[in-house]
Amino acid sequence: MSNPRFPVKSSKRPDRSGTAMILMLLLLVVVIGMVAFAVDAGLMVLLRAEIQDAVDSGALAATIQLQQDQDDIAAAEAAARQYVQLNRVGMTSLVSEEAIDVEAGIFDSDTGVFTATESSPNAVHVFARQDSQPFFFARIFGQTTFGAPASAIAAGDPSPLDVMMVLDLSGS
Repeated sequence: MSNPRFPVKSSKRPDRSGTAMILMLLLLVVVIGMVAFAVDAGLMVLLRAEIQDAVDSGALAATIQLQQDQDDIAAAEAAARQYVQLNRVGMTSLVSEEAIDVEAGIFDSDTGVFTATESSPNAVHVFARQDSQPFFFARIFGQTTFGAPASAIAAGDPSPLDVMMVLDLSGS
């Protein structure tokens, strides 16, 4: 007989098997979502850096061309387009010709202002855009592609440039 003052406790516990698995599945979804975001964000940052490198090289090539012949603006624009297209940008290896804009002009280094002109230019402004780069994971949310623009201005003095090379053979 059981004593009413001391009730008999049941030794049966509630069944909690599988609780940890459900919690792990929920956390796994969160972790996979963070990884997917990081991959797509990394792709966007990489594309931005690659298009900026391409535009920088195009602006520098055009400025060097202008230093050789200040009146040949067409050759400077062609050099800019060629160097932008020589750089690999994103999943597709070329920036399309239509996505590149080149302007010759004058850059005022005191004010930091570029003024487009064809009368004795000392600088080149190059703008390019790489579009239609595919996302990997953002497709889940309906975003399939992305793009990135970049621009660069390079200026140079048309006077001759002296270059000197020093070899230090002392081993210091």
